[in-house]
Amino acid sequence: MARIMIVDDDKLSLKGLQRILAGVDGYEIHAYAAAEEALAAARNIGYDLIIADYLMPHMDGITFLKKLKQLQPDSARIVLSGRCDRQSLYGAINEANALRYIEKPCDAAALRTIVCEVLDDRARRTPPAVQELLGVIRDMETVIQEQAREIVRLQAQLQANSARPEAGAEF
Repeated sequence: MARIMIVDDDKLSLKGLQRILAGVDGYEIHAYAAAEEALAAARNIGYDLIIADYLMPHMDGITFLKKLKQLQPDSARIVLSGRCDRQSLYGAINEANALRYIEKPCDAAALRTIVCEVLDDRARRTPPAVQELLGVIRDMETVIQEQAREIVRLQAQLQANSARPEAGAEF
């Protein structure tokens, strides 16, 4: 299963992109409204494809993708923007090594096609043994995330239990 990260500060666009890509089997979609939050997630989760908006507050899409490239150099990158000028296009390709630059608003079918093409091309270039190992790693990441949630739940329960006075205790 391919993991896709979508980053867009416009929550309506983010929901729309999620909805468009959710209709394709075999994709696990993770959506973030802030570049900083997405970078934090990328420290723990591997992604096959990152789709990032160009214009975002605090960190533009090119800066975000450059930072993400340091964390995950093998992930494919796409820049999405309503603003298409030469400078942003050159930045996307030359600085962030984006494979595609897609203008907003984009056609849903065209976006699905582009994403499928990028992921199919990436899969063809990845040897089967590496693909199998990546699948094992993803399964382990899922188990670790579930265990981390359970630890947090148990810690909260322990704190709640220790805050209650024992029955029959003298004060």
